[in-house]
Amino acid sequence: MGGRALKAPPDGEPAHATGSLHIPPVGFSSAATLLICMDMTVASSELEIAAESLPEHLELNHYVETYRRSAERARYVVVTLMVFSVVMLVAQWNTMEYSWSSKRYQSLTSLYDRARGQPAGTADKTVQTATDGRYQSLHEVAAILDEYRRLRVERVSIFDVPGIGIAIDVNDLGLFSGVANTLLFLLLLFAVMREYENLYLALFKVRRLHDRGAVRGGESTANYLYHALAMSQVFNAPPTLAQWRQSKTKRDIPHIVFVVPVLVQSYIVYSNYRTASILHWYRRAFVQEMLPQFVLLGIVASLAMIAAIYADAANYRWRSAFLHLNPGLGRVAHIPWTTWVRLRILRKRWPDYIQRRMWAQVVQRLELTKERVTGIVPVSHVRNIEGHDITFAEIQAMCATLKQHAEEIADRECDEYHFVRVSIKSSVLHHPIWTVTADFHINCTWKTAGR
Repeated sequence: MGGRALKAPPDGEPAHATGSLHIPPVGFSSAATLLICMDMTVASSELEIAAESLPEHLELNHYVETYRRSAERARYVVVTLMVFSVVMLVAQWNTMEYSWSSKRYQSLTSLYDRARGQPAGTADKTVQTATDGRYQSLHEVAAILDEYRRLRVERVSIFDVPGIGIAIDVNDLGLFSGVANTLLFLLLLFAVMREYENLYLALFKVRRLHDRGAVRGGESTANYLYHALAMSQVFNAPPTLAQWRQSKTKRDIPHIVFVVPVLVQSYIVYSNYRTASILHWYRRAFVQEMLPQFVLLGIVASLAMIAAIYADAANYRWRSAFLHLNPGLGRVAHIPWTTWVRLRILRKRWPDYIQRRMWAQVVQRLELTKERVTGIVPVSHVRNIEGHDITFAEIQAMCATLKQHAEEIADRECDEYHFVRVSIKSSVLHHPIWTVTADFHINCTWKTAGR
């Protein structure tokens, strides 16, 4: 290949300006070598960027794994509690007169009493007619009754607790189930409390990633961490980019896991209370038998209520964090269920796939305009702390006083105004003096002309 002439730089300009790339006349092989070196430089810079982001990805993965384990602990206790409640319900149900085992035993006993006073042939015919041929003779009914009596003693009056290997009397069921439910609910409450605290810390990280991130929307690191955390949820209903407005029914139905054990325990205690008249047969006092059951029922109901409060608070934190990341979706109604599950009969169809794609992009790219800030109102307040620690009531009083000072300044300088946001600049405690300084960002129509 032939060389080409280089133009001289303009007068006064150095031949090699800083930051400029001058390519002399070269052959094909030299140019290829230069391109390879440039590609290697670009690849090296990409590797450096990946190496810098690796610690952050490992940190995010640690958040996800830690929170997932805390959520799993709560689920394990919930499953154990549900299985135990079902076992206790079946044990109590079998003792009631309206259970099938009791009805069958009563029907066969009544048939046997009616037929045993008759001649043998007539008795057998009576049995066949009454049972539609399922039993052929009075002797067969007697054998079945003997087996039922044995099973009622072994399986109903005294039954084995599955998985534990112990047997308890059915009359001790109210006390035993009350103690077991109390212990299980204590474990569940501790697990839920820890999960809630971990959720607070994880969502705090999500908010910080969002506030300092250059990329917003569904592609941001904050949204990635949020959805990685939300994917591990079963009994909570966090909004997502797929279902951003969860119905109240979907949020409240999982709370049934807290209600069912309380209902089962209440049913057992009520059944014992209703049949308390037989206590005198066994020379047992009513207070001695029923008072512990009522106390344990109250404890179980209280623990279940506290656990449900934590679960409801977790749903609130999920929604608050999601709208912090995706404020536009707070103004979009939920997807119709028939469209979400792609029900072929009832769902509303799009005229064509272009409009369907447009709908998805319109929703995902929706942004809310930020409210204009016309000024900043700086305020500060000094407060004496009565005790060693700053109490929650003192924090509330400090916040209320700061806002009151800002309102007084705004009333003097603005015709109309409202606060957009607030930023705490400093919070210093020199015991017992506590000083807080804040900037209130305000949208104001100023009274002073030309302001």
